[in-house]
Amino acid sequence: LEHRASTFVRRLSGGEHRRLGLALALVGEPVALLLDEPTAGLDAEGRDRVVDLLHQRRSAGAAALVTTHDFAFAEAIADRVVVMARGRIIAQGSPEDLAPAQSELTFGASASFDRERLAEHMAARVTETGAGRFRVACPKSSVSIARLVEWFAAEAVEIDSVGDTGGSLEAAIRAL
Repeated sequence: LEHRASTFVRRLSGGEHRRLGLALALVGEPVALLLDEPTAGLDAEGRDRVVDLLHQRRSAGAAALVTTHDFAFAEAIADRVVVMARGRIIAQGSPEDLAPAQSELTFGASASFDRERLAEHMAARVTETGAGRFRVACPKSSVSIARLVEWFAAEAVEIDSVGDTGGSLEAAIRAL
């Protein structure tokens, strides 16, 4: 905000207000921080700076209690996550504890295929999510999509798209 030093606070943008609030919270290098949605209104670079600042404060021995709806941010900074819904705690633990140890691959198939054989090949559960759309819940693996596409090629079944939507903290919280 150095370039805005002579600007009245009321003339700052929303992101600049957020940065000013964070700067004020960090003045004096407190040992405990209570931050409510610290990345709201920030662009990706600003979010990354907040992650870096919180890691620096943690390295210096500070603790932070942060409320956020930004799951990627929570995964990047949290040692422990508490998930609340309607004012009640519904889950808590490390991001690794809460995120499933599986990926959810989604795809569309243009023809019928043997779901049981696919489930066996992927060591997974296969469910239909809509007309011609399917989900495969399988163990986390960097080769899961490749294995899925390879199986369809071998079975000569055309697929229109494949995506990995699971295995993240966000997917786990949405499932709750």
